[in-house]
This record gives sequence, structure tokens and C-alpha cells, in this order.
Amino acid sequence: MDQGTKAQSGLEHVLWCKNRLIPQPLGVVGLIVPWNFPINLLFSQLSAVFAAGNKAMVKLSENSRHLAALLIQLIPQYFEPEKLQIFDETGGVGVAFSKLPFDHLIFTGSGATGKRLWQRRQRI
Repeated sequence: MDQGTKAQSGLEHVLWCKNRLIPQPLGVVGLIVPWNFPINLLFSQLSAVFAAGNKAMVKLSENSRHLAALLIQLIPQYFEPEKLQIFDETGGVGVAFSKLPFDHLIFTGSGATGKRLWQRRQRI
């Protein structure tokens, strides 16, 4: 990103307003993607993660195994392994994945699962 880039808000005419864009990558972001709309939810979140300069690890739902298998096969052709990793739910990966020390974690899913995830993350 260019050091001279400024965010635009439409309020530039107001004298006391100043806009700044401060790129601050978080590091490694974990994404837990649900079974419904997995492509949309994955790539919309992933584009924001990469735009901010982060790396990503993605765990797809156990109900998206065919998509996970396809992405596990295709992703290495387009992304370096240290930039993006995809995991499926085979073998009960979910709990272990949620316990990894991510710099940031994005979860889309049920409130009950979100609460359990939050409690697990508090113990890390």
C-alpha cells in the first residue's frame, strides 16, 4: 500500500475533519466458515484479510467437505502455503483449530457455537 493513500469519507470540506489510512496487519487470521454460502462467506472475508496484509488459515464446515477438498487441491496453485491454508473438518479438526493462537479469529455461525468458541479462546 502506498504511504500517501488517504481514506475518503466525503467530509473533506469540513475543516476539522482529517482522514488517515493506517495499515496495521494483525498477522495470522483464522476463519471458521459455515456450511451455508461457503464460497461467498469465505472469499468476502478472505479478500478483507488479504487487503489488510494478513495471512489466513481457514476451516470449512463438515457439511462442505467437497468444497474443502476442491480448495485444498486448488489453493496451492494460486497462493503460497505461508499465506493461506485450508482445512476441512475430517478428524475433528474444529476444536483444535479454534485453540490455535491466532492474532484474530473470524467466526460466522450460531450463537451457541460462538459462545463455546469464545470460552475456548479465553483459556488460550
